[in-house]
Amino acid sequence: MDRYWDRVALAVIALVLLGGLLRQCLVDSDKKEENAPWAVSHKSEPNIQPLSIEGNNTEQIYKYILSVIAYGSHRLHFPGGEMEGGYLRGMEARRAACYVMKLQGKKCPDREASQGGAMYYTSVCGGCHGNDGRGLNGSYPDLTRKPLLGLQNRERRDTP
Repeated sequence: MDRYWDRVALAVIALVLLGGLLRQCLVDSDKKEENAPWAVSHKSEPNIQPLSIEGNNTEQIYKYILSVIAYGSHRLHFPGGEMEGGYLRGMEARRAACYVMKLQGKKCPDREASQGGAMYYTSVCGGCHGNDGRGLNGSYPDLTRKPLLGLQNRERRDTP
């Protein structure tokens, strides 16, 4: 019986060490990706320039969508709740952002990421926003809306 508990203790210690090692690997990969071309700094996100109501500045729209994918959205207060960030990273986040732009009828400025986003969007975002991007009966934001609600609210805040 003592050998059983010794094995359990060793297994728990091994899992704790493995978890710590995995966490450190993730932290290190985050540091490496901070300067990646797709990364949108949380600190720089509020500095995105206000957009016109037409939202024709595709580069700013793309950066805004990437920022929401990376850091979530906590200002819109939809019945479905707040959106947490970080579900997609790197190229997957870039491709999903391009797909959201496609749902709006806009061309993505990131040519490298402009293909293959439907799979990432559907598997990660579609559960709340719907595969068509319309927001599941108002519980979550409609991503086909022009301009995106978050961008419209940002413009209202930034306009004197």
